[in-house]
Amino acid sequence: MRSWLPAGIRHGLEDGDYTGHVTFNDNVLGEKFRFLLMCVTPLGRRDLIPNDRRAMACLRRMQQPGPQAGWGLQHLARAAGGRQAGSPAGARSSAAAV
Repeated sequence: MRSWLPAGIRHGLEDGDYTGHVTFNDNVLGEKFRFLLMCVTPLGRRDLIPNDRRAMACLRRMQQPGPQAGWGLQHLARAAGGRQAGSPAGARSSAAAV
C-alpha cells in the first residue's frame, strides 16, 4: 500500500498517549480559561488568578514562529526524541480524523 505522505514525514500517534501533552484541540484551552474565570468572578476565587495567568503564558510560549504563526493541536509537555518541550506533537492517528 502506498502512503499518501511524502517519504520521511511522520504522523499519527508517533508521540504516544497525548493525555500528558499540552492540548489545544477540541477547545480544551478555551474551556479551561472560561472555567477558571467563572470560578474567579462569581465565586470570588482570586487565588485562581495565577493559574489563569500561567495558562495564558503557556499559550504564548507554544506559539510556533512565522511566517504562518500558530499552534499545533498538541504540544510536548516535556522534551522528547531530541525535540524540546513545547514542540508540536503527533498524537492522533490520521484515521481518527477521517
